[in-house]
Amino acid sequence: MVIAAVLVAAVVAVSSATLVLRQFTTRRDHLPPDVDRDYDAYSVAYLSGGPVRVVDAAISAMHADGRLAIGGPGIVSLNRPEAGDQVERAVVKRLEDGWTRLNDLRHRLSHSGAVQAVGDRLATRGLLVRPGPARGTLVTWATTQGVLCLLALIAALAVILLGGVEGRAAEPLIKIVVPALVVGTLIGFRIGRLSQRRISPPGESVLRRYRKERAGQPSPAWRVALQGPQGASSPTLAMLLAVAVVAPAATHGGAGADSGDGDGGGGDGGCGGCGGCG
Repeated sequence: MVIAAVLVAAVVAVSSATLVLRQFTTRRDHLPPDVDRDYDAYSVAYLSGGPVRVVDAAISAMHADGRLAIGGPGIVSLNRPEAGDQVERAVVKRLEDGWTRLNDLRHRLSHSGAVQAVGDRLATRGLLVRPGPARGTLVTWATTQGVLCLLALIAALAVILLGGVEGRAAEPLIKIVVPALVVGTLIGFRIGRLSQRRISPPGESVLRRYRKERAGQPSPAWRVALQGPQGASSPTLAMLLAVAVVAPAATHGGAGADSGDGDGGGGDGGCGGCGGCG
């Protein structure tokens, strides 16, 4: 029993130590992170809420100065085809042929080339972790360890509590196996959760800096970047964006709903293709 208990603990320890090491190396960028650079509202929005947050920031800015009209139930139309950057140009291009639904606009533009380029730049500067096979393997490995250790822990406790093992024979189970399984469960689920996050530690540092420096920022784009839908340029837009966060993307809209994606092809191949970072 002692030998079996030691073997179980050793396997869990080796797996856990390897997971921690892989998590550390996977989240490190090959280039020194650029944390001192000044970043715009779209970059901070991507760090804070992923590609959809970038779209929300652009929509809020364009709605605030009258370039976009938003009516119920969540219909977006173009008043003035004016754009000051690539993301706004993607919005204008998407709406040139007519109105569309807000949740459809958000979904499509979050995969546009303009928005994905924001994520690519952040990854190049070490603020985001690029998606890849190694990251997916780490998530699967960590989650599997967490589940298996948890099931084994439940079984071990059941054996102990139901009297399946008594006396000195139960000591290795109680003193070696159970603690190892508890640690293996915690590390597995913890690494599994952390490895799903896109934002790197330097990216988190940049985000904290801007949340402090830009607190109370009057710009609609900055407010949404830092606060999410509640920072939108009007209560109506804030409500519609909040609903769109949990609503599925519309598949049919007006004349503009079936036209091409904002600024080009979807970004599944880019850094932002896997969605948000939070």
